[in-house]
Amino acid sequence: MRKRIMFVHTTGSWWDHRYYFKQMPALQEDYADITYLIPEDPTIKDVPFKLITISPKKAKWTRMTGGLNLFFTLFNSKQDAIQLCNIELLPVGVLLGLFSKKKIFYDCREDHYHAMLHSKVWFPKWIRYCLGFGVKTLEFFASKTFTGFIDSDPAIYKFHTAMPAKKKMIFYNMALKSQFNEVHRTLDKKYDFTVLGSMSVRTGVLDVVNAIGEFKKKGIIVSLKLIGSIEIDQTLFKQIQESMETYNTKDQILVTGRIPYFEIPHALADCKVGIIPLLDLPKFQNNIATKQFEYMASEMPVIATNLPPQNIFIQDYFNGLHYRPGDVKGLMKQMSYFLEQPENIKVLGANAKMKTEEEWNSEAQQIKFLEFYKLRMENKPYQEQEIPPFFND
Repeated sequence: MRKRIMFVHTTGSWWDHRYYFKQMPALQEDYADITYLIPEDPTIKDVPFKLITISPKKAKWTRMTGGLNLFFTLFNSKQDAIQLCNIELLPVGVLLGLFSKKKIFYDCREDHYHAMLHSKVWFPKWIRYCLGFGVKTLEFFASKTFTGFIDSDPAIYKFHTAMPAKKKMIFYNMALKSQFNEVHRTLDKKYDFTVLGSMSVRTGVLDVVNAIGEFKKKGIIVSLKLIGSIEIDQTLFKQIQESMETYNTKDQILVTGRIPYFEIPHALADCKVGIIPLLDLPKFQNNIATKQFEYMASEMPVIATNLPPQNIFIQDYFNGLHYRPGDVKGLMKQMSYFLEQPENIKVLGANAKMKTEEEWNSEAQQIKFLEFYKLRMENKPYQEQEIPPFFND
């Protein structure tokens, strides 16, 4: 008999790649009827799930009340299970776990503790520590009342020590082969390098822009495609504008602005090498950069800072290279490896694509996800098989 499962996603894009494209389809195909609760959005169309929308005002109250304003909606729903996709929903999840017969799942895709400490810089430090402690407290109570945790990274999996291993899994943010294999990748790629995703001072994208300028000072013209918005972080926006003016590189750098997930394969199709320039901050010590999987699915080698999460799937001279965070000269050295020997792009890119086709893909994660749900819905234990050895130390 098919199950009835609701995904509650009140913050973020309705087309979120992790839920809309990966997790929900994995369950709906032959196991469950999926209901999707999200805020109203004029761009919503052709949703293959039963849809429940809430007003922006109600979504704001959801964030402020920990989802308690949705309690009766969720409590009275005819669902066998509810998956919470945002950390602010944990309070209502704990109540549902205590007072309803529904199975409650929580998907954690980020190191929220360190994000509270280091990302919410507009708050005084003592408030940030209170927020961080609040995160740990909420996740502790959730671990005592929820049926399952789904984590995006081995480090996050390890953080959730209060949740028994038999009740949690890792769902890596890998790319869908089906999306990337549909795209024709031109042989004459226009851009030497690309950076995809969130653009802020913390993500190190300015180092890449400055590297393009330093190459030009040496008489080497290098093209760069920034796939994302640089205007959200006004400090970064000003710094990038100043860099492009100083080095006169405006005609070498394209900024696309933010694009929907389903357009990413096309946006990467004319790029040669992907870069992950993340700085050495606590959050980036724990979260795997999703963009690496999209680069590899696009048959591109990856240049990444040598932070622990970027050492799990990126192997030097096999499918990518590493450099020290914030080291522009080190970055330029690795970029030169591909600029001076273009055949390296083809070799390392082919290795990246091979691993994507064989195992590093979301289709494989979907199989795991379905198995996890089937076991946990019956209160049976699940055993995670994809924890890197050094995370078990």
